[in-house]
Amino acid sequence: MKTSLDSNKITLDAPEGFAPITEEELAKMGVNTKSEGMYLRNTDIHMMVSVIWKKVPLLLSWVPLMQVTNNTARQIQSKNPGVKNVNFIEKQVGGEKAYGFRYDYIAQDIPHKAEYVLIKRNKKFYSFLCNIREENFDTCYSIFDEMLRSVKFN
Repeated sequence: MKTSLDSNKITLDAPEGFAPITEEELAKMGVNTKSEGMYLRNTDIHMMVSVIWKKVPLLLSWVPLMQVTNNTARQIQSKNPGVKNVNFIEKQVGGEKAYGFRYDYIAQDIPHKAEYVLIKRNKKFYSFLCNIREENFDTCYSIFDEMLRSVKFN
């Protein structure tokens, strides 16, 4: 499924089995939907992918992307004391360098893993977040990598 985002400024290919998550479902999950974004999930493999975009605030326009990513990791850890094992990574998103991190957490008594990847493009931040059950780690991270490689900026 090819998905156009941010007024067709970016496209992302989602494999078969992924479907959009409704506002109602996101509210039940406690997901903050104040930012512009798109949320997909595959219930068969317990995987959720979100893409959020927002204009780069003037104060952050000169801050290196790696530092913004580090600050985001600290914010997530401070708001969620159960976040553990944060590991920083570099990735390619649509052929461009991006920074991110992986971490572990518990949700509904089930071990989960997440990967957050950030890229700055055309005065906007695009953040990609993948949440999965730990048991599906290998399969889901390879699917997420494939999705990141499929990104195209228009």
